[in-house]
Amino acid sequence: MKTELQYKTFDDLMNTVRSDFYTYDQDNFINPQELLKIAIKINYELGLKINQSRGKIIDVKNGKGKLPADFYVMNFAMLCGVGEDRYTNCHGSEMQTMYDQMVKLAQITNARPLVQFADLSVGWNIVTHNLASTNIVLTLQDSEKNYINFEYVIINQDQVKVKVSEHYAGARINIIAAANIVANCSITLDNCPDGCKITETRPGLIRDFSRPVPVEILPYNYGEPECNLEKVGSYSYRLKIKNGFVHSINFTEGRLYINYESVMEDDEGNLMVLDHPVVNEYYEYALKERILENLFLNGENTSQKLQLVQAKLRPARNNALSFINTPDFFEMKQVWAKNRKAMYNKYYNMFSGYGWYGGYGGAYKSTGGSIA
Repeated sequence: MKTELQYKTFDDLMNTVRSDFYTYDQDNFINPQELLKIAIKINYELGLKINQSRGKIIDVKNGKGKLPADFYVMNFAMLCGVGEDRYTNCHGSEMQTMYDQMVKLAQITNARPLVQFADLSVGWNIVTHNLASTNIVLTLQDSEKNYINFEYVIINQDQVKVKVSEHYAGARINIIAAANIVANCSITLDNCPDGCKITETRPGLIRDFSRPVPVEILPYNYGEPECNLEKVGSYSYRLKIKNGFVHSINFTEGRLYINYESVMEDDEGNLMVLDHPVVNEYYEYALKERILENLFLNGENTSQKLQLVQAKLRPARNNALSFINTPDFFEMKQVWAKNRKAMYNKYYNMFSGYGWYGGYGGAYKSTGGSIA
């Protein structure tokens, strides 16, 4: 589906079901925790097409790199190589928005906040934080708690270089770091022969990787227990995915761009479901069926209501699956091209040597003849 999908939380879905089962909700017969697994099951049935595709850059060190917390299925990976840096000014509002997002994320991850005070002189200043992470974001405030515009560059896991245009005495430096927070980045395609360019955007820094190299992704159990994976495959670089980490085969360090399908959760860890008029009925009738089924098994007389909901559920499920699995024009074109190529490999193409205007190998053009 080449369309932008809309999502809503499981709580929003439950509010719709509660409004339809108002009496049962008033009697506390509806337990959302029992229905959570039904929504998860429907997400699996609808397939990967409803999952959001995301791109992140992760650091690989000693042949190992941690995958994002929302990782589900890998699409492809590229080794970034050496980047070209461009520095930008960090406005107070932008930094505050980024910092607020990190504070919000710190509530559900192992983020570690740090506040320290230092005198900042005009130009570059080195700040030591000892947080052992390059995935950080920071804000600067003067003595009156006004946000300061600045530039910064991450030197290593324990130091960052900050540039200001004025002298600030007792400036407040707010830093948040998290081991599983990766840089926000975007991938853009251009017309260069190399194919694509990866742009990593951080507050105060834009880094371009103009020559990314594709990386082959091997199955997690490939070649175990005895196999020399460095000699396997045609790619220059290879990796495996296991236990929430990427394990590089023939490189030990580098920055790796991964494109993946994320889990159906928002930034706060809440379950997400697809929000579409065709699919909503499937979610709602499936939850209603489980509610009435539980009531029936517990001695309530809901058999007629259960039969009615089950009769509605079957066509709703078929409609939802048909909507999700119907290929769009681009997918149908890919299938057509693949089948056409397969037939050319199987059968002799008797017209491949003729020009579109007639004549073998464009004979009319070479001899000066005319079709008339």
